[in-house]
Amino acid sequence: MDMVQARIDALKAADPDNTLPIPVDLVTASASGLDPHISIAAASYQVHRVAQARGLSDEAVKSLVENTPRDANSEF
Repeated sequence: MDMVQARIDALKAADPDNTLPIPVDLVTASASGLDPHISIAAASYQVHRVAQARGLSDEAVKSLVENTPRDANSEF
């Protein structure tokens, strides 16, 4: 449980103005710790932070999230 709380704290510190609920796949990990896919909710949660880090508008990153082809499980 400490790892989950640490991830929650890190997400809040990285984007303190984000008031969206934190998707579970951003705070949990598989047994290997390597998760090659994230949910649409997880990608959407990170739009503002990624946009700032890449020098893009939120709208541009949101468009990428919404228009990126997904597999049958609706993951990236």
